[in-house]
Amino acid sequence: LVDVHKLNLEYVKEDKGTLHIGAGSRFSWLLTQEVLQRQDLAGLKEAVWNVKPLQVRNVATVGGATALSIPFLVFAPALLTFNASVILQSVDYSRRVIPVKKSWLDYLLADIRKGELIAEITIPLQDHGAGSAFMRQGRTMSDFALVNVCSRLVMEKDGKCSSANISLGGISNTPVRATKVESRLKGQRITTELIVNAAGNALELNPAPSIHGSSWYKREIVKILIRDSLMVSAQRAGLQVA
Repeated sequence: LVDVHKLNLEYVKEDKGTLHIGAGSRFSWLLTQEVLQRQDLAGLKEAVWNVKPLQVRNVATVGGATALSIPFLVFAPALLTFNASVILQSVDYSRRVIPVKKSWLDYLLADIRKGELIAEITIPLQDHGAGSAFMRQGRTMSDFALVNVCSRLVMEKDGKCSSANISLGGISNTPVRATKVESRLKGQRITTELIVNAAGNALELNPAPSIHGSSWYKREIVKILIRDSLMVSAQRAGLQVA
């Protein structure tokens, strides 16, 4: 075992439109930081709050949750939604930056090479017209999620959606993006009808079954979670969805 507490990796910084989160940041501490109160980061905050139980949230870290590469944990899909990047520090002082979507190779297998340590997570920020939300479904509030969804909408001043990011956990060996749902929303005016129709594309997914839920059940739950999270994301982006 190697104690890395003295590396001072518990921090949050904003710099030139980018959020920097130290890999040693504990989730309970992260919830107290002012930057997580932003509406565009609401989905990230909700994902952190859903790290359960409280005893785990008090000791679990951003770097640890990223390195685990477990799709049904709540933090990973949120990072994917926010287009996060992982900064890895090597013992020879070199640094490697990779998109978080490429950092997970398979179940419990992350792209961390010998002699490397996750030092930081970076997230590009959206100053205006953005809203996000996180939702999960599990057997209990403190149990691992059966499936989870994190969505973010970025809106233009004319009311059209400039980008839609929707990430799913518990569907495959790694977190995945709901690309067909995203494409239905991009460039469109967001309405309740559009959201419901777009969420229907989740029926084309083929979730991996588990002992707690069949592929059919997961698909139906994900469709509902996508719909509800998009409605909340739109409202947080300042839209009155009709």
